[in-house]
Amino acid sequence: PEPVLMLRSHVLFSDDGEKLWESAALMHRARRSQCKNWWNDDWRDRLLATMTWLGDGELTFALPLGSSVRGSVSIRPLEFASPVTLNEHARDEPEPEEEVADGDEEEDDEPEDES
Repeated sequence: PEPVLMLRSHVLFSDDGEKLWESAALMHRARRSQCKNWWNDDWRDRLLATMTWLGDGELTFALPLGSSVRGSVSIRPLEFASPVTLNEHARDEPEPEEEVADGDEEEDDEPEDES
């Protein structure tokens, strides 16, 4: 019902800031090493920085949609409140141990005779 612009980021490398590396293997290896410690907040901040750069000091920028039609794109993303959240500290907490109910413990590890 409403037009939406969704952005996907992709990291590329260049030695001079203009000509991209030609080797896909070198580009892949550089992405794996350079971006391995970028978490959600890093990707978000880079995406917001890119949108600010595209805005060139304005709150919107023009996006060509055809030879004579342009769309106006806000540099700020759509904001909303989610009913679910990520507990970033949960990965630092130890896994809870499973409790075994009485009678559920196996006496031995030998398979039962099926004959």
